[in-house]
Formats: sequence, C-alpha cells, structure tokens
Amino acid sequence: MLSTIILISMAKTTIPQLSYNLVELEDLLPGDHIFRYGALFKNSLLTHHGIYIGDRKIIHFSGGSNDSKSLQDYEDDMKSAKIEITSFRDFMNSNNKCFKVNGYLTDSERTQILERSYSKLNTNFDYGYCPTTNNCEHFANWCSTGIRISKQTDFITTNIGKLLNLSEEKKNKLNNILTDVKLIIEPLQDIPKLKLAKTIVKTLDKFIN
Repeated sequence: MLSTIILISMAKTTIPQLSYNLVELEDLLPGDHIFRYGALFKNSLLTHHGIYIGDRKIIHFSGGSNDSKSLQDYEDDMKSAKIEITSFRDFMNSNNKCFKVNGYLTDSERTQILERSYSKLNTNFDYGYCPTTNNCEHFANWCSTGIRISKQTDFITTNIGKLLNLSEEKKNKLNNILTDVKLIIEPLQDIPKLKLAKTIVKTLDKFIN
C-alpha cells in the first residue's frame, strides 16, 4: 500500500482535493484547515494537512510530513507520528505555497475546531498513524467537521482496487513492463531513489501475481 502511494506521487497523478485557495500566512485565522504539497517526498503531489491555531503555529498529525529519503525513513516516521504543534515554517518544510480549504466559519465553529484539535494533542490520534485510514488529512478534516475523511487516500484505495481487477491480458502487459524496469534498475540499485523504485516494483509484483 505504501509503495503504491509513492508510485502515484512519483507518476504525478492528479489527486482530488477539497475546494481551496492559495493563501499567505497573514491571511490565516485560528481554525483554518490548511495544506501544502510535497508530503512524503519532495515535489510529490501528496498533501500534508494541519489546522492553523494562531501565533504562526500549526497543529497537525506529523506522520509523512517530512521529505523522507527512503522507505525505511517513512516507516520510522509513521511509528513515531503524533499530533503536535509546530511553527508554520516547519510545517511548510521549505514549500512556499500554502493552501486553505474553503468554507465560511463562525467564531463558535472556529472555537470548536480548536477544541477538537487540542483534545488530541500529543496523542497518536486514537489508532496510530496509517497512510490509508488515519493520516494528517483525516485529522484536519475531523477537527473541521467531526468526520474522519481523506480524499487523497480514498482516491488511492479506489485505484488499488482497479489494479487488483486487471484482466489477465493487462496483467501480462504490466508484467512485461516490470521485467524491463527490473533490468534497468538492477545494476543501479545502490542509488537511494532507485532502491525505492525496486521496492515499488516488488510491491506491484505482489499485486498482480
């Protein structure tokens, strides 16, 4: 599952989002749901989400927030993930574009969002970090609406289902492609990013065989 997420991000697949606008830090109010691209790996189209709490600070679920260098780095990141408060700068992680999920909020709604977010501070959000069922977007949406939902993981899960339901003809074609990819990356497998590519290929092998 994790390797499939990586594969989709590397392939620049368009992942659906809630309605949003590009904003500056000065535009934000406590209770705003924000996100930035580049979660998991730099320049990926996966997004990292959080809630702005004021004073240039964000509360967020830390799993997957950094630009992990390897599959092992990311898995270690998941194990230690928790709801924490960080500076806006650290949340953005060198990304210069911040987006706010659209929607008018009353003062009481903002208060409720902040109360929800603080109620989970320093916890693992009940179940521990999981990229498919309990991630940063689940947390931010739960704070905003009371419902755990993640558009990007719903999208990925749907596409895995499509992959598992490939016809034999298409599976054979994909197998042929994977065979060619293995021949290309095998001599270069000591390069960190190609080590990850090899892991992805192995995962796809498991899906289709």
